[in-house]
Amino acid sequence: MKDKTTDLLSAIKEEGITAAFDNSIIQTAVENFAASVLSGPAAPFLGAIFGAVAPRINGMFISYKQKRLERNTKRLIEELANKIDTLEMNYDSLTDQMKEQYKGLYAEMLLDNVIDEQQEEKIKWSVNGFVNMMTNDTNEHVMKIFFDTLSELTVLDIDILRMYNVLSDINWQDIEEKYGIDYDRRQLVKEKLVRFGLLCRVNDQVRDDNLDEIVDYLKKSEAEAKKNKPKTVKFPSGIKKVRNSEAYRITQLGIDFLKSIEMGQTCI
Repeated sequence: MKDKTTDLLSAIKEEGITAAFDNSIIQTAVENFAASVLSGPAAPFLGAIFGAVAPRINGMFISYKQKRLERNTKRLIEELANKIDTLEMNYDSLTDQMKEQYKGLYAEMLLDNVIDEQQEEKIKWSVNGFVNMMTNDTNEHVMKIFFDTLSELTVLDIDILRMYNVLSDINWQDIEEKYGIDYDRRQLVKEKLVRFGLLCRVNDQVRDDNLDEIVDYLKKSEAEAKKNKPKTVKFPSGIKKVRNSEAYRITQLGIDFLKSIEMGQTCI
C-alpha cells in the first residue's frame, strides 16, 4: 500500500500541478490506484475517498488553491496509507448500513474538512479523528461536531489544549518558544477553548459549587423554620474561596477531543 501510494505521489509531483489539471493525470492516477491496489475490506470506502478527489480538483482554478489542494490531497493519501491497518480493521467491523455512511456522507465531511484546510499539519488530526470514530456508535451529529470544532481551531489552539492534559509534556515555555505569543494572546486562546467547551474556568466551577451549597443551606433552613421545634442548620463548610487570578482546566469534552485526534496515545 505504501509503495503504491509513493508511486502515485511521485507521478503527480513529476508531472506538475498544471499538467495534472490540464490532462486529468490526478484523476487517472487516482482511478488506477483505487482499481489496482484497494482489495481489502475497506476498498469501497477508500475508493469513494480517492475517487472524489478528481472532481474537486477540476473545480479549482485559482493557483494558490491549486497548490494547497495538491499538498492537502497528498497529505490525505499519506495519512490514510499510514493508518491502513487500523482503518481496515475498524471499517470491517461496521454494519452494512454504517459502511454506506462512511463511504458517503462521512467521507464527504472528511474531504470538505481536508480540502479547505489551511494548516496542513491538521490533516493528520482530521484523519486520526475519522479513523478513531469509525464505529457503529458514531452518528452524523457527532461527526459534524468533530469536524466543525477541528476546522475552527488552529494548531496553536490545539497545542494549548494539549498542555492541559496531565500526561502532556508541553509547557508554557514550549508554547512561547514555538509561537512567540504573549500573555494576552494566550488568554485569548484559552477563552476561545472555553467557548468551545474544551476548557473551563476553575473559578466558574468554584462559584457554581458554592452556589449549590448555599441553595442547599437555604432549603434546609426554610424546611426547619416550618417545624414546631426547628433545629439549627449549620452554614456549609464546603464553601471555597474564589481565586484572584483565573485558572483553567480541561473538560471531559476536551479530553474526548484529544483522544479523537491522537492515535495510540493516552489522555487523562
